[in-house]
Amino acid sequence: MENQVQKNTHGGARPGAGRKRQDTEARNKTIAISGTPTEIETIRQKAKASSKTTSRFLIELALEEK
Repeated sequence: MENQVQKNTHGGARPGAGRKRQDTEARNKTIAISGTPTEIETIRQKAKASSKTTSRFLIELALEEK
């Protein structure tokens, strides 16, 4: 019994541990845009005037069919 090495059972990955994956389609993606300070402020003001977030305002504007 003197020569036996005791296995450490603390820590490390365990099967089934951790946060479960969500539907990949439900995840949001992020993009960035560039513009002059005046352009960005105008976008923000128009979004606020329409009671939308800047992101929602730009998404709806981009997806709008003409």
